[in-house]
Amino acid sequence: SAPPQAEPPAPAVGPLRVRDVRIVDPDSKLRDELDDADKVIDGDRDKGWGTDTYTTANFGNRKSGMGVWIDLGSQRTVKSVQVSLSSTGATAELLTGTTNPPSTSNGDKQLVQDYKKTRIGQPFEEHDGTTMAFDGFDADTQYRYLLFWITKLPPNDRGYQIDVQEITVQGS
Repeated sequence: SAPPQAEPPAPAVGPLRVRDVRIVDPDSKLRDELDDADKVIDGDRDKGWGTDTYTTANFGNRKSGMGVWIDLGSQRTVKSVQVSLSSTGATAELLTGTTNPPSTSNGDKQLVQDYKKTRIGQPFEEHDGTTMAFDGFDADTQYRYLLFWITKLPPNDRGYQIDVQEITVQGS
């Protein structure tokens, strides 16, 4: 009789290369907060992308939120996503979807509408740390597109604002 076949080893978990990022801002008419998205994946925690400063935590009652869209380039097994922020007190969640609409106001509206159907793990409410770790991924599901979605900003000395310093994705 033949020896039993061993299961192939699972691929090693490590950092995944992010192929593309962009800022998602579905409620903006000006679309003037879209620059510097690439700084959230450049490996430098001292530089990042930041929102404008608003008069209230919910984007001055003008926006449902803003986020960073992440493209892994192909379907991947994801174990966790770490987001480093400039300060504590933000409310955010991690979403996923399968569409990549254009980077326009209408495209961003469609993206958020589609992605809100699938949340990864639990949202962070007024988080007391500067790192959010999302690890509620389904081991049997592959992911390509993720959306780090901010719904409330923390206070600073000028109003309410946050910088996303770095996003790292772990998986295989």
